[in-house]
Amino acid sequence: MKFPRFLLSCTHRALCWGAGLAAATATFAAAAAALMYFWILPNIADHRDSVAALMSRALGQRVTLDAVTGAWQQARPEFRLQGVRLYGGDGKLALELPSLDAAFSWRSLLLLEPRFSHIELEGLALEVRRARDGHVYIGGIPVNPAAPDSGFVNWLLRQ
Repeated sequence: MKFPRFLLSCTHRALCWGAGLAAATATFAAAAAALMYFWILPNIADHRDSVAALMSRALGQRVTLDAVTGAWQQARPEFRLQGVRLYGGDGKLALELPSLDAAFSWRSLLLLEPRFSHIELEGLALEVRRARDGHVYIGGIPVNPAAPDSGFVNWLLRQ
């Protein structure tokens, strides 16, 4: 049986595109790992305020950090945040963590959002309160199980 020339040409092009896409994906993953290993982790302590600002923006509440360190553990970037304090809308301390260890999952690159392979909390002090209007706040973050768009809570539960 003889295949038409255009069919062989299309198959060849598809294989070339697939190989190119696989090579680009592998290059992106290697570049991300090298960037994390050689630049971000060794210098993370210098960017403590930037990390706190990113966390504040993501949570929608003020976050302060005493120290940030990073290391490469078991083929994953791992961070240690010390003296994590999250303040509620009223400015009061709502959540305090003496130490938080987190290791990023490589799925973060595929999903383009932070995902963790493990999170370890030590000495958690957490405020849980119910406001007069019936809303519940955990660590100063409003929790509304009926709201499908509660982004941070949904993200936290996916971890």
